[in-house]
Order: sequence, then structure tokens, then C-alpha cells
Amino acid sequence: MSEAPAPTPRTLSSHIRRTFVTGLFALIPIGITIWVITAIFNGVDRLLQPAIEAIVGQPMPGVGFIATLLLVYLIGLIAGNVVGRRVLRAWERFISRIPVVKGLYGGVKQVAEAFGPQSQDQFRDVVLIEFPSPGQYAIGFATVRARAPGVGEARYVFVPTTPNPTSGYLLIVPKEKMRALDVSVEDGLKLVISGGVVGPEILETAAKGR
Repeated sequence: MSEAPAPTPRTLSSHIRRTFVTGLFALIPIGITIWVITAIFNGVDRLLQPAIEAIVGQPMPGVGFIATLLLVYLIGLIAGNVVGRRVLRAWERFISRIPVVKGLYGGVKQVAEAFGPQSQDQFRDVVLIEFPSPGQYAIGFATVRARAPGVGEARYVFVPTTPNPTSGYLLIVPKEKMRALDVSVEDGLKLVISGGVVGPEILETAAKGR
């Protein structure tokens, strides 16, 4: 039985670098999520503790965490009904009048919408299209059917940029010019954001489907 060849310094270095980058991209969203939740929890806890101490007579650790969960759930209820959506739109109009803040709020909102549950409904299929020039291909997200003179049956396809998927190109692509990939929208976004480091098997899936 032949033994596996010993790894060379070059292959070992490549393996370490690739594994490190994969771990980094896996850790970034986890770290950001933990940081945001912790910041909200600490803020709510600082606001509530004086009132809790005045009522109970001593601090109660954990109240901020429970209050944060209730606050997020309450905001979800408000944002999910007609009246709540009107309130949020009025708030956004107010924010849009404040310099600097409107840019920050708009950017954060775009990122949240790009990765939120609504993106799963807006993006129907992950597709492979020839873009930006013949012989070059890009990952796109097909939405609804498109109607354009002389194009025939087509789809609107959003091609995001890397590593920021909130910007990109909106294309009208004939149906025969795109290849549907058997992957979820979430996996397609991971591939785009990571620059191909996370999820390279997506293109292998496309090749097998030829």
C-alpha cells in the first residue's frame, strides 16, 4: 500500500492560507451579529437598570436581555402591519433630511434588506450568465420576467459586485442565455461576498448540469 506524498511547504502554506480565509469569512457575520446584539442589549440594560433599582431596590442582571428580545419582537410586529409600515416610512423620511445620518442609515438598511428574509422572495433563482463580455461569466440573481422589444422571453437579472452585494448591474437576459444553478440564494450570496472562497462548488454544479 503506497503512502500519501508528504505535503510540500508550498502546498502546506496554500492550505493554511485558504483555510484561514474560509474561517475568517465564516467568522465575520457571526462576529458582527454578536456585536450588534451585545450593543443593543447593553444599551437597553443601561436604560432599564436605574428604573429596576428604584422599583426593586437592587439591580437585576438579565432584564436587558429579555427586554431586548421583546423589543425586537415588538418592532417585527409593527413592521409587519400596515400602520407600522406607515410609521417606519415617516421615520425614514425624517432620517433622510439629516445630513450624514441619512447616508449611514441608508447603507445599513440596504445591507439588511440584501440579507434579510425578503431577499429570498425577491431573488427567485441563482443563474450563470455571460457577463461582462463574451467568454466571461458571472453569478446573477434572476427576479421576475422581463418584457423588452425584440428580446423574447427574458428575466431581470441582478449581478451584484464583490464584496458589496448591495451594488451591481440590472440586466435583461433572454431565457436561453442563462443557466440556472441548483443552489440557494443564500449560498449564491456567500459565493459573491467571499470572492469565490466560500462555495466554489457552485460552478462545479453548473458544469455537471451541462
